[in-house]
Amino acid sequence: MQEDDKLRQLVARHGSKNWTRIASLLPSKVGKQCRRRWQNHLNATLKTHVWTADEDRTLLEGHRVLGNKWTEIARMVTGRCALPCPYSPPYARTEIPCSGRRPLMSAVRAIAARTTP
Repeated sequence: MQEDDKLRQLVARHGSKNWTRIASLLPSKVGKQCRRRWQNHLNATLKTHVWTADEDRTLLEGHRVLGNKWTEIARMVTGRCALPCPYSPPYARTEIPCSGRRPLMSAVRAIAARTTP
């Protein structure tokens, strides 16, 4: 996609913090749209493979320690964006569904249910 290539070039030139400046160079986009596209889809450091057992443990431990502070828990799992649930396509490795607008919460519940005797 041409717009994605342009966004990659602008991030390389201006860095991944100056979203207002980057958006001013892309027609019909605002900084928030550029930041989200970069952070959730284009950033080459994003992990897109199946979630590991270590990431599952980190997710559960984060919930145990932090409760429902999902933004902070998401930061504990480095290299993942906050959007995809580890149990919904294309990250699926089990039959565990993610529900609604809180994919991390439903993932924690599913993992806990699966690992609790």
